[in-house]
Amino acid sequence: MMGRFVPWEIAWFAARGEPGKALRRLRRNDFRSAGSGSVRIQRPSVKEMTRIMSPAFRLKSWGGIGVAVPPTYTENWMRRFPRLVRGLAGIDRLIGDLPFFRRLADCVLLEFECVKSRKGQP
Repeated sequence: MMGRFVPWEIAWFAARGEPGKALRRLRRNDFRSAGSGSVRIQRPSVKEMTRIMSPAFRLKSWGGIGVAVPPTYTENWMRRFPRLVRGLAGIDRLIGDLPFFRRLADCVLLEFECVKSRKGQP
């Protein structure tokens, strides 16, 4: 799922004078234009997802993807600095699962496991 606080995104859009885009993930609900209407975008927290998935599933682990690496929409910029991006990707692999840093990721990967019922059935 999408991360909720992404420093790269805030810095990128703030530097371009787009504060609405810079802070969009901080809003609980967001609406985006889609054709003739709009789409509601929700960004639940890990805690909310854990609550939603229980009691049938329990959170086994979670980590961040894209903590140190800039988001994909910075690709044109990143192509000019391939060595830097490779270095950031290495850092991303090292810190993506650490409690503080995983909360700053562009995407969050949650791993749930099925909780057995009393009869031993999922």
